[in-house]
Amino acid sequence: MAVLKLKNTNLISPDDLKFVIGYIYELAGISLELSQQVMIETRLMNRVRKLNLNSIHEYILFLKSKVNEREIQNFIDALTTNKTHFFREDLHFSYVKSKIIELIKSKKEILLWCAAGSRGHEAYTLAFICEELKKKYSFTYKILSTDVDNSVTKIAADGIYSEDEVLALQSRVDIKSFFEVGTGKNKSLYKIKDFIKENIKFRQFNLVTEHFNSKILFDFIFLRNVLIYFDEKTRSSVVKKLLKNLNMSASLIIGYTEHLPNDIKSLKYVGKSIYLKNSIIDKKSQDVKNNKLILIGSSTGGVVALRTIITTLPKNFPPIVIVQHIPENFSMSFSNSLNMESSLSVKQVVDGDKILPNNVYIAPGDYHVKLIEKNGDLFVKTTRDPKVNQHRPSVDYLFASAKKIKTKKIIAIMLTGMGKDGAKEMLELKKLGHATIGQDEASCVVYGMPKAALDMGALDKQLPLKSIFPYIQRKLFK
Repeated sequence: MAVLKLKNTNLISPDDLKFVIGYIYELAGISLELSQQVMIETRLMNRVRKLNLNSIHEYILFLKSKVNEREIQNFIDALTTNKTHFFREDLHFSYVKSKIIELIKSKKEILLWCAAGSRGHEAYTLAFICEELKKKYSFTYKILSTDVDNSVTKIAADGIYSEDEVLALQSRVDIKSFFEVGTGKNKSLYKIKDFIKENIKFRQFNLVTEHFNSKILFDFIFLRNVLIYFDEKTRSSVVKKLLKNLNMSASLIIGYTEHLPNDIKSLKYVGKSIYLKNSIIDKKSQDVKNNKLILIGSSTGGVVALRTIITTLPKNFPPIVIVQHIPENFSMSFSNSLNMESSLSVKQVVDGDKILPNNVYIAPGDYHVKLIEKNGDLFVKTTRDPKVNQHRPSVDYLFASAKKIKTKKIIAIMLTGMGKDGAKEMLELKKLGHATIGQDEASCVVYGMPKAALDMGALDKQLPLKSIFPYIQRKLFK
């Protein structure tokens, strides 16, 4: 009797699996587990076949090479789950209907944001509700629908759905009012009518790495069935960003099985996974340590490390200048995402920026940054000088420029990263009497740059990541 041999389903090595889990977290804040290996393999094998590659390992090497940076978005799309239907979690839509009737007594335009909009079912359901209400009440509405997955955003914008999806609506809406029926080979398809689409804007948007225009305040933000993919810290940062775009007494709606992080204090729970925004005044001290300047260098693992520390700092803080080895296309979105999460003002450096307290300045990808002192004030300049230690921006380049600063006490910090960029000039800063701190091996993703600084004798202190800034505030802010 022939023996049946089962095909090996381990299409991804343990190291590659760990890379994928870490990389999707860094790019999109999505927390995947080792137990989800089969799902990850299945999704990535679709990309392997699409690119005519031979294995997932070859695909990961292709990703790391950044030969085609568009593939990074395809990678995010592949690992994003999109399952939805019209009037999903119906109680939420009943609430929205009654709340709109209440709101239009005092305002004439309703703004709604579907922040994890997927294939458009949620946005169109809201549009159906608004259109039905407009038959009785005089108001206008605008809906923004976003998703990290660009492919489903395009599907949503097209507004074409199967017969099964649409006929399930028969008891809820007048299908003929909102849909055009296909003909010929498309007779089993239904398309949303243009007058509905005119009130909805669809766009790709990464809740973790991007920020939205804070001047636009929404009356409703739907954030349903997406928080479950984030860890507690990322959930907190995403919600805090969205709160900046939520009107006072407006509604944040999450999925039935989800919960908000414990540190979110400005929302009042009203039931059914619905929260109302309250007003909380932040009364932090305005006494800024004007004589300090903090410089940070980081590389591999630095995006997560920087988010971990910058988002926890108080509003009253000395200026911080950061060199993170990061692709040019991602430094701006990274800066913007930190700005939304932090109590400090975070920005990508623009040539000539004045260095001010309560601000964090991040070097743009493929540009060096250096400090210039002029009439007692500090400014930052960007250059396209040759790479230093094979990097631009370079930590050594920034630290070298800081040696000339006379009016500030510098605190130089070396975080996780591969190589030795920054170690040489950190030693020079130490010789000048400035404070130098390195991240310890246990908390580093790659213990390269801090180890190089330690081996050169450039560090005053080596600490776990989460202990660095408490130490600075306790010991060095005097």
